[in-house]
Amino acid sequence: MKFFYWNLSDREKFIRSLWTGVLALSFLYVAVYLYEGSLFVKFYLPIFVTIAMVVSLFLKYQKYKKTA
Repeated sequence: MKFFYWNLSDREKFIRSLWTGVLALSFLYVAVYLYEGSLFVKFYLPIFVTIAMVVSLFLKYQKYKKTA
């Protein structure tokens, strides 16, 4: 079992990013839901992080398919 991210293959990196991304976004949305503050933190930050995560996953998927 490989523990460190840089030792993983492209497929394994994509899979790890996928499940940790879903977990991180879930925690982010729960934290934002419970947060009582500015509009930026409640609205724009989750959208920005979600878009960045989707783009990152897309690029990792492209790299995985390119090497497969």
